[in-house]
Amino acid sequence: MLAILAVLAVGGGLVSLTAPATEARAAAPTWALAAGATLQPGQFLTSPSGLWRLVMQTDGNLVLFSCGTGATNCTNPYWSLGTSGQPGNRLTLQRDGNLVLYSPTGRVAWATMTNGTGSTNVFQVQDDANLVVYSGKRPVWSTGTPSTYAHVSGRAVGDLTSQNGRYTFGTPGNSMHVWDRNVPIWGVNCPNDGRVDCDSIAGQLVLQTDGNLVWYQPGRNGGRVAVWNSGTQGTGRTTYLQLQNDGNLVLLDLWRRPLWSSKTGLIRRVR
Repeated sequence: MLAILAVLAVGGGLVSLTAPATEARAAAPTWALAAGATLQPGQFLTSPSGLWRLVMQTDGNLVLFSCGTGATNCTNPYWSLGTSGQPGNRLTLQRDGNLVLYSPTGRVAWATMTNGTGSTNVFQVQDDANLVVYSGKRPVWSTGTPSTYAHVSGRAVGDLTSQNGRYTFGTPGNSMHVWDRNVPIWGVNCPNDGRVDCDSIAGQLVLQTDGNLVWYQPGRNGGRVAVWNSGTQGTGRTTYLQLQNDGNLVLLDLWRRPLWSSKTGLIRRVR
């Protein structure tokens, strides 16, 4: 079964910093949003250790930043909804359990679809960078941690590990594989193509800004050659890649619909 987690890509690989953010006053403690509370533009939540900061930017984007030691430099984005260009968006944890991003006009821009899970749910920013909606002690939605997903458009994808720790995904040097402990269960090898330098271990897997997942390998005559892709061009900046607990490597869209997976190939292309 495909995981129900949802994360989104940062358009163009860059997340612009907007006006200085302020701590969310509607939530106590400052790493959590209680039922009925709203994160307004310019406000943020900070993990208990101070190492992670979730900002509701004034440009409309919701972004998780790594703050580094001492939480003095929160500028490195790890997760984002990719909703910049919609100033005035606000994040509300409704009393029906649903976490919803609303536009200034009240339009739903995004939601966790957790309505009906509890009237006293809590949304938390954890020290492991996981963003979680809890119903009591039970998690009903989460992003996972940065080692389990890749979603920053335009950047090379790093090695991934499933949340249960059983499966790993090794990104290209000159091949890429999903491993069940020490046994490969899916993979792509460098093709027999005279244009491609398969002896090089400098290949990269890139989640492009058009939503396509592409493996680039150095060319024998310089530059780089696209040797594999997921066929998901046209999905835009709202795609993300996740290694699930069943060993399936899945590319999903904003509403957690699968676009491609290592077990099934291309599922759906958005045009």
